[in-house]
Order: sequence, then structure tokens, then C-alpha cells
Amino acid sequence: LGRSEDDADDELLSVAVVKNGKKAVCGSQSGVLAIWSWGYWSDCSDRFPGHPESVDALVTYDEDTVITGSSDGALRIVSVLPNKLLGVLGEHEEGMPVERLALAEDRSLLASMSHDACVKLWDLSILQDDEGDDEDDDAAAVPEQAAGGFEAAPGSRAAAAADESVGGKRQLRVEGSEDGVSDDDSSDGEGHGSSSRQRKKKREKTAMSKGRGKAGKGGNFFADLL
Repeated sequence: LGRSEDDADDELLSVAVVKNGKKAVCGSQSGVLAIWSWGYWSDCSDRFPGHPESVDALVTYDEDTVITGSSDGALRIVSVLPNKLLGVLGEHEEGMPVERLALAEDRSLLASMSHDACVKLWDLSILQDDEGDDEDDDAAAVPEQAAGGFEAAPGSRAAAAADESVGGKRQLRVEGSEDGVSDDDSSDGEGHGSSSRQRKKKREKTAMSKGRGKAGKGGNFFADLL
């Protein structure tokens, strides 16, 4: 591996490959992350300072992100190109240096080994991409619609009408009437019954035009208005 002329005295302690094999990230004694372009080892292409102490361990999380283990005992999440410290994952007790890092195949757990003679397991679920879950949650939050294209609110007139629906026929109940009058009843009459209703409707309209219109018994007047 090459070495930058500016960092000739800085010891390289760890390495991870990112960007689909195009970049190599090296942790150094000074805490600087040196980034190299694969195949061009004469000098590093970028440097990213930020660790207060040496970077003794590195592991690739994905093609744009590495996790570092430092001699200050902290584990950090770092974005590579663009270079940015994303946060601190955790730390070992008493700031003991982190010597080794290992990532589970499904990237759900990270194991770290330190000078405190302890191996710790870290939950990486916070780093998982949960966009699919959010979309599922948004879809579940949308209320189910009725077959007619809407869902009647409880206590509304539409809900009351739906509750009174019998056998697919809407029932109309009018104050003072004991029996419901269905839409079908108003349209199914034939012969004398139908003619009688038509004549009665005509008389009621004539009476209303003279200022003498009154609602008849049985709610037929309201049924005819529908």
C-alpha cells in the first residue's frame, strides 16, 4: 500500500474498501482517515481528520459508510465521499482502545473487542433503511373506504340511512308514520294504485299553489318529495 508524502511519519493501522472497490480508507495513528483511489498508491486522494486519537479498527458498513474503532474507546459512523461524521454508535468502558471490529452478514449486529477484555455486540437496526416500512405504515393509516367510495362517519345521516337499509332497499321513516316507505314502493305501483297516487300528487300540488297545501297522513307527501 502506498503512503502520502505529507503523512510519511503517520502509521497506518487499519483499512476498509468502499465505493465498489474504487476507494480504500485507512485509519492512522494521528486519527486521520486517508482515502486512496484503488490502483493509485503514490499518494492519497483525500484526508478526513476528526478522530481525537488513533483509528485502530475499521469495518465497511456499506459502499458509502464505515464504522471506526478508536483508541479512545468510541465507535463512530463515518460517511465517505462526502466525508462526514454521522455519529457515535457507542463506547467501551473507561475509554479502553478498540482493537477489532466484526460485522454480521446481514449487518444487523456489530461486534467490538477492546482492551477492557470485553466483546460487545451493538444493534445496528438504527442504520437500516426503513423506507419500505414507512410506506406500509402510511398505507395502513389510510382508512378503508366503503364500496360506494366513502365511509360514513358514525352518527351522520349517511350512517343512519345505512343502518336502516334492509335487503338493499332504503327505508324512509317519517314522524307520525309507523311503517317505512321504500323507494321500490313508490315506483312499483301499477293500475289503479298508481293512478290514484298520481291524482293525489296533482291535487296536493294544486292545493299548495293556492296556499292550502298540508302534509297528508302516512308520510306520502314527504315520500313524493324524494
